[in-house]
Amino acid sequence: MNFVSSVQTETIVIKNDRGTLYGSFYFKDNFAKINSLEIKKNSQKKGYDSELVALFEKKCNEHAIFQIKIDAYKKSLGFWRKIGFDVHDSPQVIDGHTQDFYNGTKVLGLDISAIISPEIDSMSPSDKAAEMSKLGGTSANIDFK
Repeated sequence: MNFVSSVQTETIVIKNDRGTLYGSFYFKDNFAKINSLEIKKNSQKKGYDSELVALFEKKCNEHAIFQIKIDAYKKSLGFWRKIGFDVHDSPQVIDGHTQDFYNGTKVLGLDISAIISPEIDSMSPSDKAAEMSKLGGTSANIDFK
C-alpha cells in the first residue's frame, strides 16, 4: 500500500535573542499556522511578540498565503485580538473534551507587489486591474497602497 501526502508544507522558524516563532505554510490549502510563539520571560510585554508575528506575516505575503490560523491559550486572547486575529469566544472541543485553547484566524491584506512585480506602484489603475484579472481577482478588493 502506498501513501502520498497531499499537503505540501514548509516549516519556518523566526528567532531572535528575545524569542522564537514556529510556523508552518500549508500550500495546498493556502494557509499558514503559527504553531508556537515563545518570548523569554524578561522580554514579554515589550512588543517583541508582535514583531515576530509581523515578520511571519511578511513571509506569508512572500509565499502568497493570506490566512493565518492559531490555537490560542485563554491568557493570550487579548494579545491575538490586539494584533488583528479573530479569536473564537469558546474553546475548542475535541471528542467531547473541552480544550485549553481557542481557534483564531487572521486574513492578511494582499500585497500584490509580492506576487506580480515591484513595478506595480508605477502601473496605471487599468493595468493593475488587468494584472489582477490574470490572478482571478478584482481590483476592488485590493489595497494598492
